Amino acid sequence: MKKIVVFTITCNRLELTKKYLNEMRNKAGYPHEHIVIDNGSTDGTLEWLNDNDYLVLKLDRNYGILSAMQIAIDYIIKNYDPDYIIKFDNDCEIQCENILATIMDFYKECESYIVAPIDTAILERQRPKCFYEGIEHKYQVRKTTHVGGIFKVMPVKAAKMLLDCSDSKVGGDLLRGRMWIDKGYEPVYLMDHPIEHKGIGSQTKHYKLA
Repeated sequence: MKKIVVFTITCNRLELTKKYLNEMRNKAGYPHEHIVIDNGSTDGTLEWLNDNDYLVLKLDRNYGILSAMQIAIDYIIKNYDPDYIIKFDNDCEIQCENILATIMDFYKECESYIVAPIDTAILERQRPKCFYEGIEHKYQVRKTTHVGGIFKVMPVKAAKMLLDCSDSKVGGDLLRGRMWIDKGYEPVYLMDHPIEHKGIGSQTKHYKLA
């Protein structure tokens, strides 16, 4: 069985964190470790995470999403020896069952993918360019220039590339997608396994990209 480590970055989004971390527990359908990277929360997030047996990497301040992502990937690789690393945002609503089991089934045929469930809330102006849409390894897929960061599955070799690429810390999903394509990975959406990005919202004033 492949070893999966999921990480979630948060800062003062307790109610969102409660809801969507519980969703991952209930809808994963596959054993995994889940680590929360806390960007200096002060709203009771840490206490709730500890009370609910989550693994927490507490940062001393809000480093922003991109720096925290680098920290998370480096920490996971050094401490957990995973096969796959998943970035899962705490405003991501999973709309199907057994989402991780499905993704691991898809990966059985080939590991050269960066996989994401399709986001039903994606805006037209943010939609990645599509190269191909059809059936691949029995699943309906869309191959694109990149996949969004709200729920992104990376084989550990692909995740390590983010640590080695100086531009990945400051660049967006498109830049990282181009890097992975250059390295032989295909960004792929699973079309029959939807999620919804619930958005930043008024309660997320501490949201910080970099």
